[in-house]
Amino acid sequence: MSNELQRQDPAKIAAITDVKEAARVKYLADAADKFYSAQDDWMRAQQAKEISMRSARQAGALLAEVPRKPGERTDLTSRRREGRLKEILDDSGLSETTGRRWQKLAEIPDEQFELYFGEAHYSNWEYTFASLMRWARREEETPVRPKAIEFEGEVREMMRTSDGGRLLYIGPAIRVPGGEEGKRYKATLIPLGG
Repeated sequence: MSNELQRQDPAKIAAITDVKEAARVKYLADAADKFYSAQDDWMRAQQAKEISMRSARQAGALLAEVPRKPGERTDLTSRRREGRLKEILDDSGLSETTGRRWQKLAEIPDEQFELYFGEAHYSNWEYTFASLMRWARREEETPVRPKAIEFEGEVREMMRTSDGGRLLYIGPAIRVPGGEEGKRYKATLIPLGG
C-alpha cells in the first residue's frame, strides 16, 4: 500500500475538512483496491476498501454540512440545483448522485459504521458500499448492543461464549480484582451473528 494510504487511519480521515481532499483519498484507495485485488492480496484490498468507504463517508458528512439556500426544498432533486453545494460538487469532480450516496453513508451512526467493519472482518465479508447499507438497515431493525462483561483469561479480539456464540472485543480491557493470577478482565464485547 502506498505510504500516503498507510498514513490514513480512521482519525486522520475523520479530520479531513475538504470534500475535494476526501474524494482524492477515496479515489486513491479505490486504485489501491484494484491493484491489490489483481495481485490476489485480499487483506490489503480490504484495507484499501475501508479507507475508501471512510473517506466517502467523511466527504458525505462535509457535504451534509453545506448550507442550503433559504427556502430550498430538500425533498426534491433538480438537475439545475445551484448554490454552494453545486460548486463544491463540481470543484471536487463529483456528480450529484455520488454526493447523495456519500451523504447516505454519513447518515449511518458512528457506532453502527464501526460495528460493520468489525463484523465484516471476522465474518470474512468483502467490504462494499452495498453490504454496508444492507447491514445498516438490518441494524436499524434489530440493533446489536455492546455488553460490558467480566471474564477470565486472555483478552483476544474474537472470543466464544460458553454456548458457542461469538463476541467481538472492542475494548479497552480493564483488569479487575479476583481470578487466577490477576487475569480477570472487564471489557465491552459485541455479540456477532452466526
